[in-house]
Amino acid sequence: MADTTLAADVQSVLAKLKWHRDQGHNVLTADISFENANGLYSPVIETVTLSANPDDKDVYKSGAMLRVHTHGLEKLAVAANIVWDPAQTGPIQIVSGQKCTFRAVGGLMKADGHIEYTATYFEMDLAVIKDDLLAKYKGKDEWKADRDWRQKRQHMVPIAESMARARLIRKLLGVRQEYTREQLAKPFVLARWRMKLDMTDPDTKRLVTQAMVGAMLGIYGPGNAGKPQLQMPSGPALLPHEQAAIDTDNKARLEDLPPNGDDPYDLPPVDAPPTDPPPPDPPPDSPSPDKIKAVEILASRKGYDLLTLPKPLEQYSERALDAFAEKLSALPDRQRQTAEEDIPF
Repeated sequence: MADTTLAADVQSVLAKLKWHRDQGHNVLTADISFENANGLYSPVIETVTLSANPDDKDVYKSGAMLRVHTHGLEKLAVAANIVWDPAQTGPIQIVSGQKCTFRAVGGLMKADGHIEYTATYFEMDLAVIKDDLLAKYKGKDEWKADRDWRQKRQHMVPIAESMARARLIRKLLGVRQEYTREQLAKPFVLARWRMKLDMTDPDTKRLVTQAMVGAMLGIYGPGNAGKPQLQMPSGPALLPHEQAAIDTDNKARLEDLPPNGDDPYDLPPVDAPPTDPPPPDPPPDSPSPDKIKAVEILASRKGYDLLTLPKPLEQYSERALDAFAEKLSALPDRQRQTAEEDIPF
């Protein structure tokens, strides 16, 4: 009986997809695989109509054409039931006020209920953006370049997240880069899988109820009704090639520091072997023990080896130590590498 019902659902979906294609609608999932269907999931059709008016934020202008905006893409993602992996989605590198690399991981449910995950990345480099803005406003309203750049700097991480998620949605659903106004006036059509349960069956109803109660207890806890127990995610684990790229970038930026003798702040040199023995007496404005301890903790978190300095932290001036701490703060934290086989894509 279940196989007969599934076959009927499949034929119905295929017929509806053909009808939508014949009408010239925007069919995003023209082909859907039924090879591993097990009867627990059935195919359904979802339709989404986006506004062709840019003021509604579903689309934006690109010359004579229109592109689907992030707001419109998120509508399509909800209809397609894209599943996001919160443990692997997040910023994998942040250099305060300079750069952010964001990774988005998500996937679509297949006929047997499993999710095939994939990843997209977006790197936001404010130095490149500033050059682009200066070129855009050159000779006219040049003050706007600094205005736009400050706005992007203030919202660097959310913008990188939005762009990475948008890339993944386009990749999974096959959304085109540009549409005409006439094309956007027609609905977007998606085929997806959903769980199909017979709630008239007592055993099925009991199992579903147990699962719902278990999910609630997982959020609130058995003895803390009404008191959420959610915890903030610690951030995505880095793949080996991602950690290597960050380490390379990290080293390059550290090497940009001026040599110790040329630095007006007398910053400690980086990756330089010890040379002359330290002077016996500390500088007059030597830092406090609390400040030295704070720099040691910061260096440990950033993965910086203080033993490579030519002299102990106590023998640098307080001003030099403050400047050195600022340089360290701009570096990304060292993160645990995760074996590739542990990543679900």
